[in-house]
Amino acid sequence: MLQKIGAHCRLVTAALIAGPWPGRDLADVEAALAGRPTLTQAAVIGGVLALLAGFSFFAGQFGLLGLAVFWLAVILVIA
Repeated sequence: MLQKIGAHCRLVTAALIAGPWPGRDLADVEAALAGRPTLTQAAVIGGVLALLAGFSFFAGQFGLLGLAVFWLAVILVIA
């Protein structure tokens, strides 16, 4: 169960990193992340997801409109 959650977190992190990075796609970033030591993977994944949570809390200060803009920005980065 925890391995499945970890794989999903790594996929989300790779998608958020690969989105704004020109010339790199999701498979490249995920392979690079998977090739790192476990501690480095955990630090990168934890940092990206903590930053995502921080941005969501900030957006939540502006109500539903802020959260809608936040999720739209996340979707645009990943797409």
